Amino acid sequence: MDMQLIKSHIQRANTESRNSFEEYDALWSAFNVMYEGTRQELSVRGIKSPSERDMIKHCVKKLDYKEWSQLFKAGKLEGLFSIAPIFNERDWLREARINTREYDHLVETAKRELSGESKKDEELLDTLVGLLYVVRCNRYHGFKTPSRKRDREVLDVVVPLLRELVIKLAAQFGVKNK
Repeated sequence: MDMQLIKSHIQRANTESRNSFEEYDALWSAFNVMYEGTRQELSVRGIKSPSERDMIKHCVKKLDYKEWSQLFKAGKLEGLFSIAPIFNERDWLREARINTREYDHLVETAKRELSGESKKDEELLDTLVGLLYVVRCNRYHGFKTPSRKRDREVLDVVVPLLRELVIKLAAQFGVKNK
Protein backbone atom coordinates (compact mmCIF):
# COMPACT_ATOMS: atom_id res chain seq x y z
CA MET A 1 0.00 0.00 0.00
CA ASP A 2 1.40 3.38 -1.02
CA MET A 3 1.34 5.40 2.21
CA GLN A 4 2.85 8.47 0.56
CA LEU A 5 0.09 8.47 -2.06
CA ILE A 6 -2.57 8.25 0.65
CA LYS A 7 -0.94 11.12 2.52
CA SER A 8 -0.74 13.19 -0.66
CA HIS A 9 -4.46 12.73 -1.35
CA ILE A 10 -5.33 13.69 2.23
CA GLN A 11 -3.15 16.79 2.00
CA ARG A 12 -4.89 17.71 -1.24
CA ALA A 13 -8.26 17.26 0.50
CA ASN A 14 -7.13 19.63 3.23
CA THR A 15 -6.22 22.31 0.68
CA GLU A 16 -9.50 21.82 -1.19
CA SER A 17 -11.69 22.03 1.91
CA ARG A 18 -13.64 25.03 0.58
CA ASN A 19 -14.82 23.05 -2.45
CA SER A 20 -16.75 19.92 -1.48
CA PHE A 21 -16.36 18.35 -4.94
CA GLU A 22 -12.58 18.66 -4.99
CA GLU A 23 -12.29 17.63 -1.35
CA TYR A 24 -14.54 14.63 -1.97
CA ASP A 25 -12.45 13.55 -4.95
CA ALA A 26 -9.21 13.78 -2.95
CA LEU A 27 -10.68 11.92 0.03
CA TRP A 28 -12.15 9.17 -2.12
CA SER A 29 -8.82 8.83 -3.91
CA ALA A 30 -7.08 8.25 -0.57
CA PHE A 31 -9.80 5.77 0.42
CA ASN A 32 -9.45 4.02 -2.93
CA VAL A 33 -5.72 3.48 -2.41
CA MET A 34 -6.46 1.99 1.03
CA TYR A 35 -9.23 -0.39 0.01
CA GLU A 36 -7.45 -1.48 -3.17
CA GLY A 37 -4.51 -2.28 -0.89
CA THR A 38 -6.64 -4.95 0.80
CA ARG A 39 -7.38 -6.84 -2.44
CA GLN A 40 -4.63 -9.40 -1.78
CA GLU A 41 -6.02 -10.21 1.67
CA LEU A 42 -9.41 -11.01 0.15
CA SER A 43 -7.73 -13.14 -2.49
CA VAL A 44 -5.99 -15.15 0.22
CA ARG A 45 -9.41 -15.67 1.84
CA GLY A 46 -10.71 -17.23 -1.37
CA ILE A 47 -12.39 -14.22 -2.95
CA LYS A 48 -10.60 -14.32 -6.30
CA SER A 49 -12.15 -11.23 -7.91
CA PRO A 50 -13.41 -9.05 -5.07
CA SER A 51 -15.83 -6.32 -6.05
CA GLU A 52 -15.17 -2.74 -5.10
CA ARG A 53 -17.89 -3.05 -2.43
CA ASP A 54 -16.17 -6.17 -1.03
CA MET A 55 -12.88 -4.32 -0.73
CA ILE A 56 -14.53 -1.25 0.81
CA LYS A 57 -16.33 -3.29 3.46
CA HIS A 58 -13.21 -5.31 4.21
CA CYS A 59 -11.10 -2.17 4.50
CA VAL A 60 -13.37 -0.28 6.90
CA LYS A 61 -13.54 -3.30 9.17
CA LYS A 62 -9.85 -2.80 9.87
CA LEU A 63 -10.97 -0.04 12.21
CA ASP A 64 -11.77 -1.21 15.68
CA TYR A 65 -15.29 -0.73 16.98
CA LYS A 66 -14.33 2.20 19.19
CA GLU A 67 -13.07 4.08 16.12
CA TRP A 68 -15.83 3.41 13.64
CA SER A 69 -18.68 3.73 16.12
CA GLN A 70 -17.68 7.40 16.53
CA LEU A 71 -19.15 7.98 13.06
CA PHE A 72 -22.58 7.36 14.55
CA LYS A 73 -22.38 9.62 17.59
CA ALA A 74 -25.13 12.18 18.10
CA GLY A 75 -25.39 14.74 15.35
CA LYS A 76 -22.91 13.25 12.86
CA LEU A 77 -25.59 11.88 10.54
CA GLU A 78 -28.05 14.73 11.01
CA GLY A 79 -26.91 16.57 7.87
CA LEU A 80 -27.35 13.42 5.85
CA PHE A 81 -30.84 12.90 7.21
CA SER A 82 -31.83 16.54 6.69
CA ILE A 83 -31.70 16.34 2.89
CA ALA A 84 -33.91 14.51 0.42
CA PRO A 85 -32.96 10.82 0.10
CA ILE A 86 -29.85 9.99 -1.89
CA PHE A 87 -30.59 7.60 -4.71
CA ASN A 88 -28.70 5.64 -7.31
CA GLU A 89 -28.87 7.94 -10.31
CA ARG A 90 -27.86 5.22 -12.74
CA ASP A 91 -31.12 3.38 -11.93
CA TRP A 92 -32.98 6.62 -12.55
CA LEU A 93 -31.43 7.08 -15.98
CA ARG A 94 -31.71 3.44 -17.05
CA GLU A 95 -35.10 2.56 -15.63
CA ALA A 96 -36.73 5.85 -14.55
CA ARG A 97 -36.73 4.34 -11.06
CA ILE A 98 -35.64 6.17 -7.92
CA ASN A 99 -33.71 3.60 -5.89
CA THR A 100 -33.19 4.92 -2.35
CA ARG A 101 -32.54 1.45 -0.89
CA GLU A 102 -29.14 2.25 0.69
CA TYR A 103 -30.29 5.60 2.02
CA ASP A 104 -33.53 4.17 3.44
CA HIS A 105 -31.63 1.28 5.02
CA LEU A 106 -29.16 3.65 6.65
CA VAL A 107 -31.95 5.84 8.04
CA GLU A 108 -33.76 2.80 9.42
CA THR A 109 -30.61 1.16 10.80
CA ALA A 110 -29.33 4.40 12.33
CA LYS A 111 -32.50 4.69 14.41
CA ARG A 112 -31.22 1.81 16.53
CA GLU A 113 -28.88 2.60 19.33
CA LEU A 114 -25.44 1.09 19.13
CA SER A 115 -25.34 -2.09 21.18
CA GLY A 116 -21.70 -1.69 22.11
CA GLU A 117 -20.87 -4.95 20.32
CA SER A 118 -19.03 -4.82 17.02
CA LYS A 119 -20.70 -7.84 15.43
CA LYS A 120 -24.20 -6.63 16.28
CA ASP A 121 -23.54 -3.10 15.03
CA GLU A 122 -21.51 -3.99 11.94
CA GLU A 123 -24.56 -3.71 9.69
CA LEU A 124 -24.68 0.02 10.42
CA LEU A 125 -21.10 0.50 9.22
CA ASP A 126 -21.79 -1.59 6.11
CA THR A 127 -24.88 0.49 5.40
CA LEU A 128 -23.03 3.80 5.78
CA VAL A 129 -20.20 2.77 3.47
CA GLY A 130 -22.80 1.41 1.04
CA LEU A 131 -24.40 4.84 0.89
CA LEU A 132 -21.01 6.53 0.52
CA TYR A 133 -20.40 4.15 -2.38
CA VAL A 134 -23.68 5.19 -4.05
CA VAL A 135 -22.55 8.82 -3.84
CA ARG A 136 -19.16 7.77 -5.25
CA CYS A 137 -20.84 6.02 -8.17
CA ASN A 138 -23.11 8.99 -8.82
CA ARG A 139 -20.08 11.30 -8.73
CA TYR A 140 -17.67 9.28 -10.84
CA HIS A 141 -20.18 8.15 -13.43
CA GLY A 142 -20.94 11.77 -14.20
CA PHE A 143 -24.20 12.27 -12.36
CA LYS A 144 -22.95 14.91 -9.89
CA THR A 145 -21.79 18.37 -10.87
CA PRO A 146 -20.91 21.48 -8.86
CA SER A 147 -23.37 23.52 -10.94
CA ARG A 148 -26.44 21.81 -9.44
CA LYS A 149 -27.63 22.86 -6.00
CA ARG A 150 -28.81 19.35 -5.05
CA ASP A 151 -25.44 17.82 -5.95
CA ARG A 152 -23.60 20.40 -3.83
CA GLU A 153 -26.01 19.68 -0.97
CA VAL A 154 -25.27 15.94 -1.13
CA LEU A 155 -21.50 16.34 -1.19
CA ASP A 156 -21.59 19.00 1.54
CA VAL A 157 -23.20 16.51 3.95
CA VAL A 158 -21.20 13.47 2.84
CA VAL A 159 -17.71 15.01 2.90
CA PRO A 160 -17.46 15.31 6.73
CA LEU A 161 -18.36 11.61 7.13
CA LEU A 162 -15.96 10.52 4.41
CA ARG A 163 -13.22 12.74 5.85
CA GLU A 164 -13.58 11.22 9.32
CA LEU A 165 -13.60 7.70 7.92
CA VAL A 166 -10.55 8.29 5.71
CA ILE A 167 -8.54 9.98 8.48
CA LYS A 168 -9.30 7.13 10.89
CA LEU A 169 -8.36 4.51 8.29
CA ALA A 170 -5.20 6.34 7.29
CA ALA A 171 -4.12 6.41 10.94
CA GLN A 172 -4.91 2.67 11.20
CA PHE A 173 -2.62 2.05 8.23
CA GLY A 174 0.10 4.21 9.77
CA VAL A 175 -0.30 7.37 7.71
CA LYS A 176 0.23 10.47 9.80
CA ASN A 177 -2.01 13.40 8.93
CA LYS A 178 0.66 16.09 9.29
